[in-house]
Amino acid sequence: MADEFGLNLLRSLAAQSMFSLALLASRDFYGKAYFSLSPTEKLALDRLILDQVQANYAALPDFLKGAPETVQAGFQPPPKAPVD
Repeated sequence: MADEFGLNLLRSLAAQSMFSLALLASRDFYGKAYFSLSPTEKLALDRLILDQVQANYAALPDFLKGAPETVQAGFQPPPKAPVD
């Protein structure tokens, strides 16, 4: 359940960053609002933003996971009791 929540949180952050980047990039590239762009301009801008967000999203989980856990296979003897 916690893994699903973390994944949904990352998806939400990716979607929000994609939308805000599209609004900002339309002003920078075309000098007008995103909603007043022509369909071809929107398509080009959306593709550019989608590629950037996908790259960032793909890099996030590896960074957040940290070092992988080591799993020991086979027979493991029980730990020795401390001697007083």
